[in-house]
Amino acid sequence: GYGRPMLFAMAAKEDAAVTNSVADLKLSATRDALDSGGGEGEDESLIDLPVRENMNETAMFRSDLVTDDNGEVSIRFTLPEQLTTWKFFAAAHDKVMNRAIVEAEAVAQKPLMVQPNMPRFLREGDEGILAVNITNITTAPTKGQTLLTITDAETDKVVYQEKHPFSLAAEGSTALTFTLPSTLAAQVYVVKVVAKGDNGSDGEQHYLPVLSRKELVVTTRAITQPHAGRRTVDLDALFGKNTEKESISIDYMNNPAWMMVDALPALIKQSSCEKNAVSLSAQLYAAALSNHLINIIGEKSHVSSDSALILRDDAISRLRTLQNADGSFSWWPQMPGSEYITLSVARNLQRLDHMIGQQKDYAPMLRSAMIYLAHAISKEVTEMRKVEKKTGKAPLPSECAMDYLYLLALNKLDAIETSQRDVDYLMAVLEKQSQQLTIYGKANLAVVFSHSKNSAQQKKGQELLESALQYSVATEEMGRYYDTPKAQCSWRNYRIPSVTATIEALQMLRQNDMQTLAEMRQWLLNSKRTQLWDTPINSTSAIFAFLNGNLAVLDDVAQPATITLDGQVFTTDGQREGRFSTQQQGRFHTLTIDKTSDGMSWGSVTTTALQDIADVEDDDANQLKVTREILDENGHPLTGKPAVGQRVKVRITLLAQRDFDFVEVEDNRAANLEPVNQLSGYRGGCYVAPGDNKTKYYLNSLAKGRRVIETDYYVDREGNYQQGLCVARCAYAPEFSARTAPAKTNK
Repeated sequence: GYGRPMLFAMAAKEDAAVTNSVADLKLSATRDALDSGGGEGEDESLIDLPVRENMNETAMFRSDLVTDDNGEVSIRFTLPEQLTTWKFFAAAHDKVMNRAIVEAEAVAQKPLMVQPNMPRFLREGDEGILAVNITNITTAPTKGQTLLTITDAETDKVVYQEKHPFSLAAEGSTALTFTLPSTLAAQVYVVKVVAKGDNGSDGEQHYLPVLSRKELVVTTRAITQPHAGRRTVDLDALFGKNTEKESISIDYMNNPAWMMVDALPALIKQSSCEKNAVSLSAQLYAAALSNHLINIIGEKSHVSSDSALILRDDAISRLRTLQNADGSFSWWPQMPGSEYITLSVARNLQRLDHMIGQQKDYAPMLRSAMIYLAHAISKEVTEMRKVEKKTGKAPLPSECAMDYLYLLALNKLDAIETSQRDVDYLMAVLEKQSQQLTIYGKANLAVVFSHSKNSAQQKKGQELLESALQYSVATEEMGRYYDTPKAQCSWRNYRIPSVTATIEALQMLRQNDMQTLAEMRQWLLNSKRTQLWDTPINSTSAIFAFLNGNLAVLDDVAQPATITLDGQVFTTDGQREGRFSTQQQGRFHTLTIDKTSDGMSWGSVTTTALQDIADVEDDDANQLKVTREILDENGHPLTGKPAVGQRVKVRITLLAQRDFDFVEVEDNRAANLEPVNQLSGYRGGCYVAPGDNKTKYYLNSLAKGRRVIETDYYVDREGNYQQGLCVARCAYAPEFSARTAPAKTNK
């Protein structure tokens, strides 16, 4: 049940007023819709008895009713055939909006009533039990026969019948159980339950879908090749055993570095929709960089040179309207100037100058912003000196102060309209208190100290970079990154700012450490593979860190990779990413990929096949694992057979070895489990969508680590029932998926 069946009506009166105190309601119904015939003396067989089929839960809804001259509304409609209590609801108003609400109930019943507890579905092989309630509402006892008939919905052929006698006292009821045979094949059946007694007859008819034991099993493998070499995939292991209707899909990208270039049009489109200062500076950054790349490598990106110039000029024009007289930028029009927003804009523009050379179009705007920041930092230094004089120790400078020093160092700028003493003071304080900084702060300060004329500070910069790198971890597939809260910089995608800052420091201080630099860029690329860079700040930082001084990587596509599928030889194309894609029918055995270029390459292989769920095995080879448990309502492992009506808990545990965005989980449940909460909605940190035979979960993000999802169900029938697969996948990168094999739930 989804709630009490309803009748709805609305009425309006043009002349007379409507009051809450006066409301007449008359409900009348004929027996034609409910009477199934029967009764003592009839000799018709049980199988030919008429049955109730229309089980709609809303009988009528009318929103255009108008009263007659007497202020009355007459409504006629056919009541659905459910035996239940119907609720009537009417709302009336007149032209001056006097209003009244009327509610009433009408009971639909018969002398003898049959009410089967139908399952939503079955799976092939389920040993189902159908409970049927027989009710006698008369004051006389009755007895008779009840017949279950299962018919093929396509051919009308009877495939199963079962008959039981019943004997009921006056105003009594009884529950009968019928077998739903495990031999039912996968198709739709018509289930008819009829009862005939001394005082009448009744029957219900429902459709019953039986799902196949064979599911379309999708197995994926994410392929990552950070270096030249050979990768072999055993396809027999992916297909599994006892399969049919097999197919394979292979996708490979020889040079995914182009994803960074492809991120520029996406960044332009995203930023152009938001007319705030940060987004406009990101649009300017992406458009100008796109135009620069077009001049170097030609129009291989998705933005033409003319479009890039138009978008760049548009962003510059709009940014000017957001800059205030003091040089600060407002986030949105008419808002006050913000030091943080000004820093964000200046960072994008300074980085753009660093990559493609100083741009005259926005140079005055950038200079005004730097003057504003200089004054703001001067005020901060004044306050810091006061605290130091009072306490004997200077406080740690703010992140804004360190970002300002970074901007000065990035393009080797002199302090603007501020005393060099202020800059020297900040650097001296940071030199003494650098141990308190985050990894992001240490990497940024290393860049600052790399441009200092003070040899001690230059040495300190090397020490800070080394300290930051000691927190990093590296794997063959992921590259080098930070997996610690000490790398935290922002609440979202916190690893990106720390990694990009470290890449900049490596370029400044360890130009020859190409391996560490390549490993960190490898992680950035991997991050783009499974995560959406949904903020312009993170997007511009990542693009800058990857492409700055690294444009030659875009030419690595010249060395194609060779893909061999059971003797069939393919090569990646010589354009852009060096893509290869194929879909083929049939079962294959071995996939070999020979890569000759040194940069990062990746791809995926996906096998699909029909397979009996009893033969499906767990799959957790893609940095993602999913497990499923059935627990009692207290969260303890379920021991013994659950009783009908017992509340149980299905616990799904996700184990992620990397960060994922947009993860979906599909739990194909057993036919005897009914969700306690049957409404879709956001709860427990994800969107939950219960369906007839499965419950789906949608997670906006899945951080590296363990995530538990729990859903309550009722055991609603006896029998032995088979679960389906439980599958988790990253919708953003479907090659990252996992599944757990099914189990039976028994009474």
